Amino acid sequence: SFISDASGFPLTIAQVKANLAQGYINKSVSAYQKDEPDPEKKKQLYKTAFAEMEKAVALLP
Repeated sequence: SFISDASGFPLTIAQVKANLAQGYINKSVSAYQKDEPDPEKKKQLYKTAFAEMEKAVALLP
């Protein structure tokens, strides 16, 4: 069993992890950059950004 890309070629585990980590990083940056005037909501966005970044770091070597 393996995962293949759009053209049908198999992906290595390292490629899958890198792509997944990039998705987590994108979510983290998006949450961090949101312009929110409410301090409580901004605090929650920072927590979300940190949690997503932790997921990315866990996947990277």
